[in-house]
Amino acid sequence: MDECAHAARLSRSGTAVAAVGLGLGLLTVGFAGRGYAAEAAAAASTSATATDSAENAAVVTYDQAFFAGFSAITAEDLLRRIPGIQDLLGGQGGGGPGFGGPGGGGGGHNQQRGFGTTGAPILFNGRRLSGKSNDPIDALRRIQARQVVRVDVIRGSAPGLGIRVGNEGVLVNVVLEDALATSFGAWEASVNYYSTGGFKPEGKLSYAGNFGALSYIASITAEHERNRRITDDTFFHPPSTQPYGRLHLINEDAGPNYTATGSLTYGFENGDTANLNGRYNNEARFLNQPSFNYTIIAPNVEVYTGQTDQRRDQAGNSELELGGDYEHAFSNGDSARGLFVVNWDKRPSDAFFYSTAPGAAEITTRRQVVASELTERIARGQYNWRLAPGQSIEFGGEVALNALDQKIERFDNIAGTLQPYTLFNPDAKITETRFESFTSYSNRISSKLYMEAAIDTESSRLKQRGTDVNTVRSFFFIKPRIDVRYDLTPGTQIRARALRDIGQLNFADFVSSFTFDDSRLGVILAGNPTLVPQKTWTLETTAEHRLANDQGVVSARGFFNKIQDTIDKVLIVPDVAGVGNIGNAHSYGVEIKTGLRLDRFGLPRASIDATGLVQTSSVRDAFTQDNRALVFFPSYRWSISFRQDVNWHNLSYGVSFNGQRSVLGSDIDFRQRFKPSPDAEVFTEMRAGGFTFRLEGDGLLRTVTRDRYLYVGNRANNNLLRFEHRYDTFDKIVRFIVKGTF
Repeated sequence: MDECAHAARLSRSGTAVAAVGLGLGLLTVGFAGRGYAAEAAAAASTSATATDSAENAAVVTYDQAFFAGFSAITAEDLLRRIPGIQDLLGGQGGGGPGFGGPGGGGGGHNQQRGFGTTGAPILFNGRRLSGKSNDPIDALRRIQARQVVRVDVIRGSAPGLGIRVGNEGVLVNVVLEDALATSFGAWEASVNYYSTGGFKPEGKLSYAGNFGALSYIASITAEHERNRRITDDTFFHPPSTQPYGRLHLINEDAGPNYTATGSLTYGFENGDTANLNGRYNNEARFLNQPSFNYTIIAPNVEVYTGQTDQRRDQAGNSELELGGDYEHAFSNGDSARGLFVVNWDKRPSDAFFYSTAPGAAEITTRRQVVASELTERIARGQYNWRLAPGQSIEFGGEVALNALDQKIERFDNIAGTLQPYTLFNPDAKITETRFESFTSYSNRISSKLYMEAAIDTESSRLKQRGTDVNTVRSFFFIKPRIDVRYDLTPGTQIRARALRDIGQLNFADFVSSFTFDDSRLGVILAGNPTLVPQKTWTLETTAEHRLANDQGVVSARGFFNKIQDTIDKVLIVPDVAGVGNIGNAHSYGVEIKTGLRLDRFGLPRASIDATGLVQTSSVRDAFTQDNRALVFFPSYRWSISFRQDVNWHNLSYGVSFNGQRSVLGSDIDFRQRFKPSPDAEVFTEMRAGGFTFRLEGDGLLRTVTRDRYLYVGNRANNNLLRFEHRYDTFDKIVRFIVKGTF
C-alpha cells in the first residue's frame, strides 16, 4: 500500500468519533503515513510487533488485543503502557520539576500565534487538535479506552501530517471507532491533600453519543489549583560570610478553575466530515504573599523588623474558543481541508502591596493594575496532491488576525493616598495581520529511503498604538526544511533534518510591565516596540533501534542550533531593562533515550523509560559583554520512570524521578543561579467493583536554592549591593482519585 493511498484509509478511519471523543474538535489534517499491518497479539500479551518489512519499519501498532489485559478507562491509560513515548505524556502524576523563577509582568499572554507546522506530536485519527487552547493530554484523559481501535507510533517524518515531528522523534496517532454503539459517559472524582494543610475536591464529567451521522460530546471540569511556596532569603555583604538580614516569604497562589467543552461532528455519505467545537475556561486566582523581615545582629540572633511589600492580588483569566473544520477526499486520493478558529482571552490583575512595622497598623504602599485582552482569528486551508505512488505535494495557506489590548497602571502612597505614577509605554493596542504559505514535497526514494522537503513563508504587518509608542512594522521570513529517514533494518532507523525556525513574539513584551519577583517587587520592565523574532537554524541527526518483539527502543540524538537575534534582557533606556534582541548565540548537545520492557529480568508487564540530555550554549551578555550560557538553559537534564501492571485487580504502580543542572538567570541589576533538587512522583492504581482507584503523590522531593548577586543600577558598573541565598520548599500533593463509566 503506497503512502498516499494509506492517507485516505487513515483519514477516514473513525471520523464519527474523532472529534466526539475529544470534546474539542479536530483539525482535519490527514495522515498519509507509511503502509503497515499490525500483528494481532494475545489478550495477555505485553508486546506489539510491527511487520518485518522495510516498508513498514516506520510504524509500530498497538491494537485492542494488546490493551485488553489492562482494563484501562481513558486513552491516556492506554498510552502509559507503551514504552518509549513517555516524554510526550509528562510525569505519571502530572507534576514536573520546575522552580520559582524571577516573576515576569502580570497579564502577559504567552501562546504561539497561528497553527503553523509545530505542535504537540499527538494526532487523533490522523488529525491535529483544531483549537489553540486545547491540550492533547487533557483530550486523552477525556477519551474512553473503549473508543480506541489502535495506537500507531510513527517513527520520524511522514507525508501529509500537517505537523512537524519535534525533538521527540516520534509521533503518536490514536485511532478511534467510526461510530458509537450507544451513548455513554465517564466521570472522575478526586481530592487533593497539600502537605502544608488543606483538602480540595475536584471532578470531571463527560458524555458522548450520536444521532445518526451527527455525533456529540460535552464535558465539564471543576478543579482547584493551589501552588504554595515557602521562601527564606539570607542576605550578605561580600566578602563577609556573616549574614546581616533575612526575608521569610509565603507565596500562595490558589483558586477555582472551571472548564466546559462541547463538540459536534457530522459524517456525510460521500465521506466528508465537518466538526464544530467550543471551549470555555474561567479561572480565578487569589495570590497572597506575606513577607517577614529580620535583622541579624549576631550569629543566630535576629530581630523582627516588620513586613514590607506584602502582596495581595486578584487575578485570573477567562477564555472562549470556537473552531470548526471540514475535509473532502477526492476519488483519486487527493484531499482538501480547511478550518477556522476564533479565540478570546482576558487576563486581569489587581495587586495591592502593604507594609507593617512591628506593633503598627498595616499601610497600603502601592497598587499595580494590569488589564490585558488577546484575540485571535485564524483561517487555514490545504490541499494534498498525489503525484504518483510514493510521491505527494502538500500546499496551502493560513491567515491570522491577532490583537492584544493591554494597559498597566501604578499608584504609589503619597501623603496617605494612592497617587498615579507616571509610566513610559504603559498601554498599547497591538494588531497583527499575518499570512503563511506552506509547500512540502515527499518522496519514497526507495524501500529504505524517505525524504521530505518543505519551504514555508511568513509575511506579517505589525501595528502598535499607544500613549507613547506608535509604530508600524512589516516582516517577511522564508523557512526551509528537509527531513531524511533511512530504514537500515526494520528495527534500526537513521533520521536527519535541517530547518530554519522563526520564534513567536510575545505581544506583552512590547508594553511595560511589572516584575513580581520577591525581592524586586515593583521594578518596571520596559516594553520594547522594536523587538524582532528570534531565528534559529537547526541541524539534527538521530539513530534509533527497536529491540526484537517490541521489547524496547533506544535512541541517540545529536543537535546544533545557530540562533540569530536572541531574545533576552537588554538596556532599553538608562538603568531600565526590558526584553530585547542581544545578537547571535548557539547551542549543541546529545540526548539519549530508552524505553525497555523488563520481562526478561523477571518483571512481567513492567517497563522503564529513561532520558539523559547533555548540552551547552553560549551568548554575549547585553550588559557586561561577557560570554555566558543562555538563560534557563541546563547543561544536563535527566528523567527515569518505572511502572508495572499485575493481574491482581489490574493493580498498577510506578515511580518517576527527574532532575537537572542549575540554570542561569540575569537582568540589568542581578545575576543568579537556580539549583533545583531532583523530584519524584509515585502512584498506585487498582480496579475493583467496576471502579478505578488511584493514589498518587507529586512534588515529593522538590526544593530549589538560588544564589543571587544584586547590584545597584547596571551590573556592568560592578557596584554590588548584596549577595542573597534562597531556599524554596513547595507543597507536596497527595491525590486520591476514583474513576468510572456509565
